[in-house]
Amino acid sequence: MSDKTVIAILIDALRHDFITPENMPFLDSLKKKAFYGSLEEPFGFVPRAAIFAGLSPEQSGYLSYYGYRPPVAPFRWFSHWPRAGHGLSRRVFEGLLNWRKVLGLNENTFLSVPRQWDDFSCRLDVMERFPPYDARFLTQKTLFDALREKGASWCYLGYPRTRQTTSFLEKHFYRVYKERDSFIWVHFSEVDWAMHQYGPDSKRTAEKLQRIDGAIERMAAHATKKGGRPISLLVFGDHGATAVTKTVDIQAVLRKKEAAIRSMADYYADSTLLYLWCRNKKEGATLDRLLQTLQDEGMGRLISAEQRSRYGIRFKTPWYGTHLFIAPPGTLFLPNIFQAEKQVMGMHGYLPDDADNRAAFLLASPDLQQTGKSGKAVPMVDICPTLAKLLSVEMDERAMTGKVMDCL
Repeated sequence: MSDKTVIAILIDALRHDFITPENMPFLDSLKKKAFYGSLEEPFGFVPRAAIFAGLSPEQSGYLSYYGYRPPVAPFRWFSHWPRAGHGLSRRVFEGLLNWRKVLGLNENTFLSVPRQWDDFSCRLDVMERFPPYDARFLTQKTLFDALREKGASWCYLGYPRTRQTTSFLEKHFYRVYKERDSFIWVHFSEVDWAMHQYGPDSKRTAEKLQRIDGAIERMAAHATKKGGRPISLLVFGDHGATAVTKTVDIQAVLRKKEAAIRSMADYYADSTLLYLWCRNKKEGATLDRLLQTLQDEGMGRLISAEQRSRYGIRFKTPWYGTHLFIAPPGTLFLPNIFQAEKQVMGMHGYLPDDADNRAAFLLASPDLQQTGKSGKAVPMVDICPTLAKLLSVEMDERAMTGKVMDCL
């Protein structure tokens, strides 16, 4: 059993510059004795394998919510009447979330129902079928596997176990907190919700930051008073936030090149990424040239082989397309499979090294060997080995992309 407690708090969409005296006075006050800075998320939209196993997308197999796996696609039954999806209300869509078992999914699957339907989208599979604390989440070892091996007690507060509103999470924390817990995970989401709806620099987003900051201060005080043993606190965001200044009707753009593209490739768009599947290398070269013309027109950027290597997205299977085309910062592809035609004011999911796509992190711990601001952006894959060291559990760094942060 551990003689210390580690509290990891994920604030969804905590951009690298959000921890300020105005927005988050408590967390800002901790900087004097903490190690903090910016955090670079992995490429794509599903960072849980990076956070809990220190793996790149190509190591975990997770890049997006959806991947092309027709035989096991949970929505394949919709292919018989694909146009029906366009007429379903949002309430009906959300109701489908309660049908995970009928769709062949685990009841805790991170499931976001597609907002667009056609014959191709019906062949997309939900890639992350289990939450990160489930032993089936990955074939590789996770932080929760290491905690189980050690017989350590842990507590997970956040989706899919609990609601993610600030008031609910704070109240639930007081109810479930136990002195013996070695690891406590809390996931706040209201900043992300406000960022999408009102924009990252809006008054509503600032209000959510202030509210969460107050909750964290009270929760930390409660744990210190009740626990009676050293506490390490890690607060971080899973991505940044960029104001949306432009939308591109990517379907209309592609429709102009329909004869050239549709004859050789299937495709779909999410918020910032266009995934395309071509049939052979010859057609792939032609598709490269067509996408290069879109890049020259400022529509986005074709992900190169060098970038695939740098971001760890060299997949051996075509689950996520043979070609990836990403929007420039501040641009949103509409319509898309997540928002359909709904306009949002803030977005993430751009290139990991885009400035506003980076998140913030702050680590306060009696184990720190170095304090102050990190001189470089820390990769999100470093979260897992850092937590493992704080918890004194065994994780094989050789199997991970991530490394323990320099501060320990």
